[in-house]
Amino acid sequence: MADHTTFELVAENGPAHVDLEPIFETLDRDPVDSFDGARDQANMPDDAEPDRVRQDLRALGANKLSYPAPVPPSAVK
Repeated sequence: MADHTTFELVAENGPAHVDLEPIFETLDRDPVDSFDGARDQANMPDDAEPDRVRQDLRALGANKLSYPAPVPPSAVK
């Protein structure tokens, strides 16, 4: 439904949406072969990105990026 879709989510008061598919269908899809969103400007050459960003992009491309294990809700006080 929202695969390859960049959007900004804003919470407002009111009832929850029952079906988000019609909303996602109206959005532009992100290019499949890019980390950029559908309307991102090409304003930062890869070699101008900070080293940590380039490392993350290389790790993503190699499918090696890892994150800490999520904290279970029962552990949050």
